[in-house]
Amino acid sequence: MNRILLVLSVWGIVSCNPSRTDYESYQRLQDKSVPVWASDSNNRTALFIFPHPDDEIVCAGTIAHLKQSGWTVDLVTLTRGAENEKVLRSNEWNAAVKSLNIDQAELLDLPNNSWANVMNDSIVFWYDYPDSVQRIIYRSIMRYRPSVLFTYDTAFGGYGHPEHRMTAKAAVAVVQQMSASPEFPVERIFQITLPEKLEQGMLGHAPSYHHAQLVTGNKTLPDPTVAVDISTTWPEKRKAAMCYGSQAETLSKFFLLPAEADTTPHFAAFSREYYYEVKRIKDGKPSIQ
Repeated sequence: MNRILLVLSVWGIVSCNPSRTDYESYQRLQDKSVPVWASDSNNRTALFIFPHPDDEIVCAGTIAHLKQSGWTVDLVTLTRGAENEKVLRSNEWNAAVKSLNIDQAELLDLPNNSWANVMNDSIVFWYDYPDSVQRIIYRSIMRYRPSVLFTYDTAFGGYGHPEHRMTAKAAVAVVQQMSASPEFPVERIFQITLPEKLEQGMLGHAPSYHHAQLVTGNKTLPDPTVAVDISTTWPEKRKAAMCYGSQAETLSKFFLLPAEADTTPHFAAFSREYYYEVKRIKDGKPSIQ
């Protein structure tokens, strides 16, 4: 019952006046008790791994923050979008990579399922060949040698996309299986997440989010363990998001592309990006070649 009231109260932030977002209410939903990540490491190299062009926008504030702090930032994107949009989405991805000043970026061509398949939970390739995804991610890690790995969460995959979820599961599996190897560079792995109240406000309107709850049996995203302050890097995040003209409606729906007139209150309301740090298994036997 309490959860129902929470969803209804948070949804009221936008539903009472759908043409205007109540940014002050969203700002109050930020969890300032989550500690800010110090972004410290001897090997200041981060690798972001996602399934789709535009997924990097979710944490583009973190990417810009790391670049400003002197980190090397690399990106591996596993698909090129829908079959009839590959050229367009590839061009948009290239523009966003350039906008964010990413050091090395790789755009692969794994199958990208239709939205009908997503909502039917019948995605091709990703459920059938998880080992193939793991090998691709392992080779990317060994090529770019990051100390820190960023990806989606394994509970829902953000707003509930199974390709997000399977990418995250493959990345975690690689780190857990290989962390005992002295040659394996990853020290920490972070999954994108949100505090629960903010999660309901930002994702609760998406049918795929509720579908993922039914499919996975999970109720919420993992609780955040660290946050990155992006109050000074939101302009870079918005600039990168604007590269994806074909996805502007979706990015706006998930509060990733504010209108020009709303930038000041939007940046103040969504001034943090949140992550859950996965605990590594340090005594496992390396098993991926």
